[in-house]
Amino acid sequence: SKVGIDKLRKLKGGLKDFTMSVLCGNIKQIEEIAKLSNIHFKLIKRLIPGPYVFLLPAKKHIEKQINMKRVEIGIRISSHPIPQAILSVHDTPLFVITASRQMTNKDWWNESFATENLFEYGWELEDISGLDMIIDTGESLHRELSTVIDLREDEITILRQGAGTL
Repeated sequence: SKVGIDKLRKLKGGLKDFTMSVLCGNIKQIEEIAKLSNIHFKLIKRLIPGPYVFLLPAKKHIEKQINMKRVEIGIRISSHPIPQAILSVHDTPLFVITASRQMTNKDWWNESFATENLFEYGWELEDISGLDMIIDTGESLHRELSTVIDLREDEITILRQGAGTL
């Protein structure tokens, strides 16, 4: 929804310097919102679910929906059961942001800087106005970034090495 996307923009401080990310439940949902070659399909199929963000060209209707002139979108398929359950109930991808302090895309690709700026505990998020919900599983999670893989071109490029390995 446009209201939801506007809330994400406000929480992230504008999103003009960010590639919008979408959490998908399966590869079919990826194909609905992003352009996907056969080679990239096979790679994604092999790696999901897992700690990866795939940077892909967005389809035109997504560019219009998020009201941005960006042609790329970050796609994630989490292996955690809670986001998987939410996505299966709603049967639609969800626009998401990372629980991090304010950063630019330039900062975000710097792994040590980005890791340092992730929120360590869920309670740190409680003071952020505008959040509708925080899901706390009670698990002790360490701060670790996803591996970001650029699939906008035919060549596969790792923009940031994180928890996921190739």
